[in-house]
Amino acid sequence: MGLHPDETVFGGNVTLDYDATVAHVGLSYTPVWQCLPIEAGGQDGPALSKKQRISQIRVLLHESLGGKFGPDSDNMDEILYRTPGDALDTAVPLYNGYKVVDFRGDNERDAQIRFEQHQAFPVTIVAIFAHMHTWDRG
Repeated sequence: MGLHPDETVFGGNVTLDYDATVAHVGLSYTPVWQCLPIEAGGQDGPALSKKQRISQIRVLLHESLGGKFGPDSDNMDEILYRTPGDALDTAVPLYNGYKVVDFRGDNERDAQIRFEQHQAFPVTIVAIFAHMHTWDRG
């Protein structure tokens, strides 16, 4: 799977820079998802409105490629799919399974997780598990 540079549709046709047997063509957009504040519970009752810090998330993906996670748009990290053993002259296959993403969250009230996909690749998020710490006092 390769990503082609943007092209303009003219007269119902698109001219590609290289041959393709199958090409998916569509409008460019950036999907964004953000969870509600996480209620993970604390030792002293509910975690909502208490200081929390998400340090890492585990994401269960299905046939996915690309995407970023973080606490907000300015602090996001890419999900890495290519491994050191992958050949650089072939496309990265769609991924099924868990990915661990270190999270740049800070100590804040009502921590949240945000996802953005800036590439024209499919992403199906099945589940997200947050590793977080909640301060019961303070």
